[in-house]
Amino acid sequence: MPHKPFDSRHLLAKIRPLFFMPYFISRFISRFISRFISAIISTIYSKPRKIFLFDMRAVPWIVLVIATSSAALLAAEQDWSGVQIAWVDDPRAPSDVPGGIEQQPSRGLTRRAQRRSASRRRNSREESERLEEPTGTISTRKLSPTFTRKTIVDTAGPSSLVHRNISYIDNGDSRQRFDLYLPSGCEAPAPLVIWFHSGTWRSGDKSDCPIRWLAEDGFAVASVGYRLSDTAVFPAQLDDCRAALAYLSKNADLWGIDPNRICVAGSSAGGHLAALLGVLGGSDDLAVVTSQDAEFKSSHISGVCMVSAPSALTQLGPKHDVATSSASLLVGGPLLEFREAAQRASPVTHVSSDDPPFLIVHATNDPIMPVDQSRRMDAALKASGVESTLIVLDGSGHDKVLLDNPTIRRSVLNFFNRNLLSRVSTANP
Repeated sequence: MPHKPFDSRHLLAKIRPLFFMPYFISRFISRFISRFISAIISTIYSKPRKIFLFDMRAVPWIVLVIATSSAALLAAEQDWSGVQIAWVDDPRAPSDVPGGIEQQPSRGLTRRAQRRSASRRRNSREESERLEEPTGTISTRKLSPTFTRKTIVDTAGPSSLVHRNISYIDNGDSRQRFDLYLPSGCEAPAPLVIWFHSGTWRSGDKSDCPIRWLAEDGFAVASVGYRLSDTAVFPAQLDDCRAALAYLSKNADLWGIDPNRICVAGSSAGGHLAALLGVLGGSDDLAVVTSQDAEFKSSHISGVCMVSAPSALTQLGPKHDVATSSASLLVGGPLLEFREAAQRASPVTHVSSDDPPFLIVHATNDPIMPVDQSRRMDAALKASGVESTLIVLDGSGHDKVLLDNPTIRRSVLNFFNRNLLSRVSTANP
């Protein structure tokens, strides 16, 4: 006899009535009880039966609500202070699990969950290693170039004081603020390093400051925010940097810093602004400064450190000449059409013999900013008789990744020591 293939429709046709049986049973019972009660009441009081017809299907729900409310009230009155609880995947050691409770084995994780768990453990271990490094030393652990940290851990350490969200312009923009990291236990005025964050002039934040560790070496570090190019085009960003420098110089006694020992630094877009600040000084070649207090002398800047930063906007290359590039958006239009504005925003254009010393860091295969930008800046400075140190690292890397390199950190620390700590403070104690 041939085998008859299985047809799920026959099975569904047979079991479908089972799904509706509770509904029909409850409806039958409710109608029966309703009619029974109505018949009794109408017999006693001789009133029409239709008045007392009601649907008993709501009775189970009413009973369920009453039972749930009663259970909640009983649970609220229960004293749970002496109850010990254990749960699945209890992180406590087996000896710490409450007595009489068996620790349940954890359920098997999917491969995706296992990868996430391993990634969290690895990141936690790296953060622990970073925080446990000795105070005042340079880390020898090199981060992977592909590892990006969304949340920056405050590595200033216990030997520093942090002041956040200080406005350097009265009634200014929310980005016109800075964070200040001060070394604790410093009796004399501390030298200051001002950091300008990266982000293609359109993103980034002052909280992203990879040189906070300098506070452990006796430096005050100010991480400055500035207006972005989607809010105001150049030279608004430079005006903000000038205003921040002027505020810090004017209120040096308040914060315990030396106004005559100040260096500026930054990476990528922030390095570009730091370089402009160093080569322009108090020049009015670009525009009127936003704040009148932003009048300062170039001699106040003792050194400039720029990492992966552009120096000649007109020589960035074809992909940066388009109207949608970050450099074009900075000056207000395509670099080829706004060539004069691009030249005014180029640090290499303003190099002169009275500029402070420079430390320039770049990678040979920088995926965003060509290394030729740093070489042009170094050549222009040396041609003008300005002290310039160019460090070119083999390989790829951009922005803050280079500052994780132990060699670069040591070079940065030596540069600031040479131009700040070696100078005698002239500030009033």
